Amino acid sequence: MAVPSPVDHAGLAVMCRCWLPGEAIHLTPVAGSGFSGSPVFSVESRRGRHILKAFPPQISWPRARWVHGLMHHLAAAGIETVAPPLATASGETLASDGEGRLWELLPFLDGTPAAGPTDEQVTAAMAALARLHATASRYPACLPDRGPSAGIVRRIDQARRMLEEPWSRLPSLQAAERPLAGDVASRVPEAAAAVEAAGGRRVLTALASATPRPLPRQAVLRDIWSDHVLFDLPGKTRVAGILDFHAADRDTPATDFARLLGSWLPPATETAAARWRNALAAADANLSEPSSLAQVRFLAASGVVFGLDNWFRWIVGEGRQFPGPTAVLARVDRLLRLLPGAFEAMAETLENPGLTLKNCSL
Repeated sequence: MAVPSPVDHAGLAVMCRCWLPGEAIHLTPVAGSGFSGSPVFSVESRRGRHILKAFPPQISWPRARWVHGLMHHLAAAGIETVAPPLATASGETLASDGEGRLWELLPFLDGTPAAGPTDEQVTAAMAALARLHATASRYPACLPDRGPSAGIVRRIDQARRMLEEPWSRLPSLQAAERPLAGDVASRVPEAAAAVEAAGGRRVLTALASATPRPLPRQAVLRDIWSDHVLFDLPGKTRVAGILDFHAADRDTPATDFARLLGSWLPPATETAAARWRNALAAADANLSEPSSLAQVRFLAASGVVFGLDNWFRWIVGEGRQFPGPTAVLARVDRLLRLLPGAFEAMAETLENPGLTLKNCSL
């Protein structure tokens, strides 16, 4: 996650002809395409509109092929919300630029994300995601098993790190040094105070001493949030597309439900809990094993805490840079607003199917 290096547009247009031979190519950068720094372009040719997207620089050929294999598996099985990557004349779906970075060309999916979806939209999205999971469970390269959730293991490790290196010990930076780092650093004292006021240290201590339990695992998306679910039109309930499979990997399906629901509805409120219960019922109707509301709420609430921890350490502690600093600050501020409620929801849901707790009092 860093500010991308300059992109050779002419070279990318030539590369696009691997997929669209003989075509005149017109590239347009897609604005607001996330925090990863991976360039995204709209590609216009006589064959219509496509999306050209780079994988993160550290992604290898085998890893990218695994992701593309999952997408083709889903599309071939009739999951219409997935647009599989185009193949070149040789059958390869990836192309490499002059710097060795991998790219894909995808059909354009026409639709609109919903920042504040209706109950009907939430239900439709969860049902569509569950159908995707049911089909992904048959992906030959990632057949289901049981084991600790990678997301829960990461949360336990991160709780230990937050106890060992609390936010109050992060360096204090002046805005003149690095504007984004200075702005984010100015939020750290408020966040550290919120941890103490919410009893966050007790919650982190309980989580840090917990043991992950075996859970059903399969191929899941891991980065599905509000911007990655497209509806036909604003206010319409049909899911037109599900975007961005680059983070897909093996984990428990609850990680996807938590990521998506958490991007729409804060996990701490009673209203959200009721809406989540209905949404999960729609998902469970398409799955062989029902999801635990407590586990989904725990994953979403802890995602708030550890998401904010990531931003603080990446930007203040490590000095990383990101495209769209205004959007980054908006994300940090949203997580900061949700922080007290997130600790409350974590305390309520630490006892869930993914964790075995030691004797502790919260």
